[in-house]
Amino acid sequence: MRRMPHYFRNFHCTGTACRDNCCCVGWEIEIDPDTAQAYRSMGGALGDRLRAALYEEDGCTCMGQVDGKCPFLDPQNLCSIQQTLGADMLGEICREHPRYYAWFHGLTEAGVGMCCEEAARLILSDPAPDTFLTEESREDNDCDYDPAVFDALFAARETAFHLLQNRSMPLAERLALFLVFADGLQEDLDLTEPERIYQDIRQFSDTAYCKALLNTLSVRSRQDPDHAAHWRALLELITGLDILDTAWKQGLEQLAEQPEVLFCKGHAFRETAAPFAYAFEHGAVYHTYRYFLKAVFDGDLVAKAQLTVIATLILGACCMAEWAQSGTLSLEQIIRQAKIFSQEVEYSMENLDTLAEASYRTDVFHTQGFVSMLLGQSNV
Repeated sequence: MRRMPHYFRNFHCTGTACRDNCCCVGWEIEIDPDTAQAYRSMGGALGDRLRAALYEEDGCTCMGQVDGKCPFLDPQNLCSIQQTLGADMLGEICREHPRYYAWFHGLTEAGVGMCCEEAARLILSDPAPDTFLTEESREDNDCDYDPAVFDALFAARETAFHLLQNRSMPLAERLALFLVFADGLQEDLDLTEPERIYQDIRQFSDTAYCKALLNTLSVRSRQDPDHAAHWRALLELITGLDILDTAWKQGLEQLAEQPEVLFCKGHAFRETAAPFAYAFEHGAVYHTYRYFLKAVFDGDLVAKAQLTVIATLILGACCMAEWAQSGTLSLEQIIRQAKIFSQEVEYSMENLDTLAEASYRTDVFHTQGFVSMLLGQSNV
């Protein structure tokens, strides 16, 4: 079986219309062994160029860069390898990017990553809620995990999708419920009792239970005196990551120095952003779809849930800062900010590891701290 978001098949590279060519600019591209062998055995001038561009690092073959770009980009930022040899001669990463896949027993999940501006546009632009498509597939993936845990987490993720897309309440409240839900699931995983996950699913499928829980969470959040401290800690953590976009980093550093800006202008920003609430929702669903089930391999669900919340909070903070300066907010601005977060954080394994470690190391990064940010004075 193969599963994918409804927009997956609609992705097409925009070629010369792409504004930043993130797929081949700013990072070294790993070449799979079969493609590397084909490049090394190729004759002619193109073969000479390919061999000269390849190098070995940590047991992998990579394509070197010239002035920060793939040396095979032509003046129109199109791939000369594909133009000359065809798409079949591209390396696996070049051929598939920004598509991604996750493999489970009897199931392959596919999607497109928000690091690409066209993919981000597909993910965030549709006002309708996300849906997922399934199709038959003969793939039989060999995975090492407890099938009972996978089945329970798969069912729990469906509940998470329902929580995140319940438009009868503000997104901040949905995210708070989602995070508390994930916190309980983590306890179930830690106790090695996957059957308890179904009890949590029933609870968080109960509208009355969720409403009562939200009331309790809201009271606690209003009584929390550390809203600014929570925000400052989050912003300082993000700016302390390995960030390449200096302008984006500087904007977050300025917010970290004055996190009160996020509160005093929060109400006005939420009114401005209300017509685009679906875009922030899609971002939360994207991260949940992509990362939630990976907890079946490492048992670390809470860090993956926190990534969803962090991505949404930082997207809101960046959009608010831009709106505060320009006085305007557009869907294109949201798409651009989401793409930058994906490029800088999501597509850096080092940065993702740092966030995962912070979920256990830092006092601020616990469920109540995030809930206070969401329900106390939220920008989403």
